[in-house]
Amino acid sequence: MIEVVVGLIIVVVGAELLTRSAEGIAHMLKRAYVVGAILLALSGNLPELAVCISAILSGHPGLATSSIVGSVAVNILIVLGLAALLGGWKRDLEFDSKKLQADIPMLIGAMGFFIFINLGRAETIHLIDGVILLITYVFLLRFILFSHKEVYISKEIHCASEKPLWQWVVLFIISAGLVAVGAELLVGGVKEIFIDQMKLDEKFVGFTILALAANLPEHLAAIKAAINRNGEIAVGNAIGSSSQAIYLILGALIVISIAMGNPLPTHFDAIYLATFATSVLLVVVVVSDGKLTWFEGWIFLIIYVLASAAIYYP
Repeated sequence: MIEVVVGLIIVVVGAELLTRSAEGIAHMLKRAYVVGAILLALSGNLPELAVCISAILSGHPGLATSSIVGSVAVNILIVLGLAALLGGWKRDLEFDSKKLQADIPMLIGAMGFFIFINLGRAETIHLIDGVILLITYVFLLRFILFSHKEVYISKEIHCASEKPLWQWVVLFIISAGLVAVGAELLVGGVKEIFIDQMKLDEKFVGFTILALAANLPEHLAAIKAAINRNGEIAVGNAIGSSSQAIYLILGALIVISIAMGNPLPTHFDAIYLATFATSVLLVVVVVSDGKLTWFEGWIFLIIYVLASAAIYYP
């Protein structure tokens, strides 16, 4: 248990330092917006990517793939569910639906990638699938950060403290190292306690425990935004993180697993497809009316509990 706690603390601290250093680099590189903006976007995905890579390297691809689907479920069902309950208990949590409409095709596209990969006739996922996902992620960054940045970036990046650029770069590298070390400890501890000792199925562990822990800072930030009545940040972060979990993390894992000579299988459990599809449908409904009610949040949480129970009791 100590290994899990220490690993989680290191991942959370490393993720926070990653974000701060990326903001510092972006702030210093005002004329080189490309570098700073991309680092800022990547900083939110690196902890989860590090956890999944650690699971692959430790010989547990099922733990990694279930963690990716679990990340989608956590971002949409848990984060939005708690955001609705905590932020919309007294009155509905409102947001500008027009600003979030562009996120829906991204999420549906991510669901389509996942479903078509899963329904393919091949036994293992081909390299071209991973390459397509990664290329799509690059295009997604261009869409969010450049061609349509007025929709996604409403204010300039502000940095709390002025430091030389090289210090921010060094902090970013050290933070990335911390996240990698924390991810290794976290995956090792989770495997030893929940899989080896408690004999829980690795798919259940990945879908719940690992998915919750891998991106904890972003989850807390979205819930805090909802409590502060900032619905656009809460809903937008949840949708964006869900899409990027497929485009970036699944794409990277496909390439890495093939490079290791152990490609990921194409056929995942049907419960993953059902959870993904249900989550996307709920998001479409929420975004269409521009508000999130506490009862919708309750439904989100119940769906997550039912999905987790279905995986726990095969």
